Amino acid sequence: MEQIPFAYCVVATGKKWMAPNDIPDTRIEAIRDMKAYRERIAAAKNIVVIGGGAVGVELAGEIASSFKGSKKVTLIHAQKKLINSTYNEKFRDGLQKQLLALGVNMHLGDRVEGEYDFASGPVDLKTKEGHSITGVDLVIPATGGSVNTYPLQALVPQSISSSGVKVKPTFQLEGHDNIYAIGDLADLPEQKQAMKTAGHAAIVNTNIVNSIKGTPLVNYKAPREAILVNLGKSGGQGCADFPLLGKTTLGPWMAKTFKGKNLFLPEARTALGY
Repeated sequence: MEQIPFAYCVVATGKKWMAPNDIPDTRIEAIRDMKAYRERIAAAKNIVVIGGGAVGVELAGEIASSFKGSKKVTLIHAQKKLINSTYNEKFRDGLQKQLLALGVNMHLGDRVEGEYDFASGPVDLKTKEGHSITGVDLVIPATGGSVNTYPLQALVPQSISSSGVKVKPTFQLEGHDNIYAIGDLADLPEQKQAMKTAGHAAIVNTNIVNSIKGTPLVNYKAPREAILVNLGKSGGQGCADFPLLGKTTLGPWMAKTFKGKNLFLPEARTALGY
């Protein structure tokens, strides 16, 4: 095993994902897998999406919207309402209403029994609440990834949780002021979203420079929570925590106008240098 000495280390190992979200590292392989993924969805007639967070809801809505009644789409979510309680009930109920209008079947407050993976059928599924879903052509897991804490488990075992590794407001590890953890790896009281990683990186960049200069470090302040969940190109719902107004629901027009047209892909490509 190679040892690499360092003055400062930033650990950003993110999450480990189940297929189909475990996208390969190379561009060619990623494009190949995405094309195959789309072909499997197009060929399937009875699809089950497991997990009703943002990814699962958007995926179920996209399939139902794109194929307009030609496929049976079922969404299974462990909570009684879609997404999670960070967001207001009007937002969550609005998504449910729109999915029902698209013909998506839902089992909320329920889980699939046994093990499952990104599998083509036909397979039969049973839920803990006693529902049977037979003849499923395609099972798509969308329950989120597991935080990849492996690099730090031996160093700070007491700081590891299912949500990541606990960090100081400066993103430093307890007892290791020259090691930082950011992104999904950091166990913070905020929703894990890609749009927040730039804020994490900016704080760590400042703090490493300040450490070298011997000046005070700065603390991270989590932004107000906001989310836009699209259901195809014209549907969806949003929720944003505005000053004074609090948690405010944003309707389908907002989702369509700001995200539905391109899913923020041009902005993401620009930010990543493509």
